[in-house]
Amino acid sequence: MPPNRPGPTDALPANRLRVGACTVDVPLREIVRADGAKTRVTVKSMAVLVLLAEHAGQVVSRDALLHSVWAGTMPTDDVVTQAVTLLRKALGDDRDAPAYVETIPKAGYRLLADVEWSRGAEVPMPKAPLPAGTMGDRRRGWMVALLGLATAAALAWGTLHWRKPQASPPEKAAADAPTTDLPYTLLTARPGPETQPALSPDGALVAYAMPPGAPEDAPAIFVQTAQPTPPRQLTAPPAGHSDHLPRWSPDGRQLMFARIDDTGGCELLLMPASGGATRAVGRCDRLNGRYDWLPDGTGIVAGLKPEGGASARLSVLRLDSGQWRPMAYPADAGSVDFDPRFSPDGTRLGFRRGLSHSDLWAMPAAGGAPTRLTRLQGNITGWDWTPDGRALLFGFLGNPPQLFRHELASGLTRALGRFPASGLDVAARRGAMVFAVDDARVAMFRYPLPLRAGVRAEPLFASTGDDMLPSPSPDGRLLAFLSDRSREARLWLGEPDQPEHLRMIEGITPVARHPAQWSDDSRRLLVIGDEADADGVHRPRLYEVDAASGRSRVLAVADATPYFAQYLPDDRLLLVVDRGAGRLSLWIVVGTAPMRMMATLDDVGEARFDRDSGNVYFVRVGQPGLWRAGPDLRSPVSVDDRRPTGYWLRRWGVLAGRPFALRTAAPACLADWHWLGPGEQAAPGCLDPDRRGVPTQALMVSRDGKWLYAGMTAGQENSDIGLMDLDALKDLASATL
Repeated sequence: MPPNRPGPTDALPANRLRVGACTVDVPLREIVRADGAKTRVTVKSMAVLVLLAEHAGQVVSRDALLHSVWAGTMPTDDVVTQAVTLLRKALGDDRDAPAYVETIPKAGYRLLADVEWSRGAEVPMPKAPLPAGTMGDRRRGWMVALLGLATAAALAWGTLHWRKPQASPPEKAAADAPTTDLPYTLLTARPGPETQPALSPDGALVAYAMPPGAPEDAPAIFVQTAQPTPPRQLTAPPAGHSDHLPRWSPDGRQLMFARIDDTGGCELLLMPASGGATRAVGRCDRLNGRYDWLPDGTGIVAGLKPEGGASARLSVLRLDSGQWRPMAYPADAGSVDFDPRFSPDGTRLGFRRGLSHSDLWAMPAAGGAPTRLTRLQGNITGWDWTPDGRALLFGFLGNPPQLFRHELASGLTRALGRFPASGLDVAARRGAMVFAVDDARVAMFRYPLPLRAGVRAEPLFASTGDDMLPSPSPDGRLLAFLSDRSREARLWLGEPDQPEHLRMIEGITPVARHPAQWSDDSRRLLVIGDEADADGVHRPRLYEVDAASGRSRVLAVADATPYFAQYLPDDRLLLVVDRGAGRLSLWIVVGTAPMRMMATLDDVGEARFDRDSGNVYFVRVGQPGLWRAGPDLRSPVSVDDRRPTGYWLRRWGVLAGRPFALRTAAPACLADWHWLGPGEQAAPGCLDPDRRGVPTQALMVSRDGKWLYAGMTAGQENSDIGLMDLDALKDLASATL
């Protein structure tokens, strides 16, 4: 290490620093330029400068700056930008032609100027063990000392620790599971979405779906080597069609993919892996998620959306018949089985059971009694077998999202590291894995109602983080929403008409599935959040929050896991709960300590109480459509037997007693309004077609019926294909298993 750079010591090297042509007095927080101009910067700006100086010439990530400089606080992402802006002004730097601080897009910042510490007295720091976790952890002691000096306060190390982001880990994951980013290589880096990657059995080639031209073009299938090389386009979908879900045959000689038309119709096509003529092998209109080839290459297995109230079970399509046949295995009514994968030796078939509350199961390849492998009751973002068949790898949407490894022999599940990706696929005969790395931002908007042509949405609470699941209070004064703007998922309250008035609710890590629900008097909220038990395992809990004070309490839900909660009149609550194995039920209870059961209804996935009609509207897990029932839940009536369905199960609501849903009508509109129910009804149309936003999760209508609130994918949707060498995970696995 150069002598003019501080080494791994337990103290600041000196109290004065030269950065390029500027002189820096660290304790006084003064920067003096060559022309004599003197500027005193903030405590945080000086701490950022010192950290950049310690790593001069290297990229320092925004996360590292937040964890080191804003330790023990809950900052927004904007604080780093503000601190760097102040530094540039004090140093006389130009952001567009930097001589001092360079911005590295999507990575962080780098100090370009030469750095030299002057000789002088060292600054003492409290001696204490430092936790691992981020770049800069070994310097956190002197960073704390610096901040203490600058504020003329002696801060003990034990009171200035930063709270590590808590995952929603599986049942046996360690409470201190690693949260560092896992190493991987990006195979693609073009604007627009590259999705649904699949590795050839030998791991040499990767196929994926991508728009061939502009990002808004209909996707086609591309293939490239498992290196950052130019891809080759394999398919050319006709007008009004798009190609998706490529899958390699077991011998690697053929590719199957799904061709979808603008009406939602789906056909499975087969073609040589090198390209050429395609042939149709069957319909995929009811396909639910990914599919897998049979080990002998004679067909595929997939989860299908149910028909006629039957359970959504795995089915097989043989290439010689083109017909789907359900597999023979026991499944409870209301079970949703999908995302199947055969083990590398072809003897076992694994699959996911449950939509949002998923777990991994396995059974003999030809069918039989399934065995539950995990007890996650959470959102799995993709999974596959390891090449040796001894373990499962899966992504899990927690805070932060992580990659987990489940050992089949021991039943142990351990986190390997941060994994902000989805749709993973492992090569059958090579230790390599591909996945999609999303780079889309979610923002909140409200639409004036009634929706009409030309209407434009109003953005809410601009930030650089993801803001989602907006929920307006009945009096219209406040808006509750979920956001990671503090670098951790939290519940926030704000005033739509005064966006500068925002406050974060401490002590709750909300589960990003449903909006918080307000009481009629706008004083309380119900929200589902994660809470660690005595063993460090995180489980969903039902919280009631006092809006004025921000204080919260846990409402005990006996013998079930809460999934959704809503206030009802007369001190009652509507609950959707998981009773185990992903089986969801609707409960009406009265009171909170304890709750007394008033009515129940099984096989309910999502529910909303409509105050205008006094009815409970709900969708089922195992079949499409919408139902309604009175508050006693007796004699449910079908409202619509076709919609909502599949991907759009949460994108529905009730306006003035009329149920509606949003669905894709690509390519014309990604969020098209449809009234639900019998008969032809004129639909208001597309939500903000110029922005081409995609609604995320549940919608909310204000109590006065004047606004529709939605979280939407904002701006251009981008995702790239990542490649990970599984050998790089061996040390992580051995350290944590």
